[in-house]
Amino acid sequence: MHKTIIEFDSRDKSSGIKKLEAGFHTHVLSGLPEDCDVFYVLTRKPHIPEYIGTLDKKIYVVQTDGTISLGK
Repeated sequence: MHKTIIEFDSRDKSSGIKKLEAGFHTHVLSGLPEDCDVFYVLTRKPHIPEYIGTLDKKIYVVQTDGTISLGK
């Protein structure tokens, strides 16, 4: 499990973000997405994918349906 996830408020209009397309975080304790990553994507509003970077320089994508794929 993650020790923490740093998240920002997507409703905060002062950031200048007009439309949130995806989230991103890095893993430092493991090299693979975890079950909590899928849970986070499935329960987050708005529903957007999450990109996960790992120490071995791979990027995984958790889609809004819960599927995980290796990014490019």
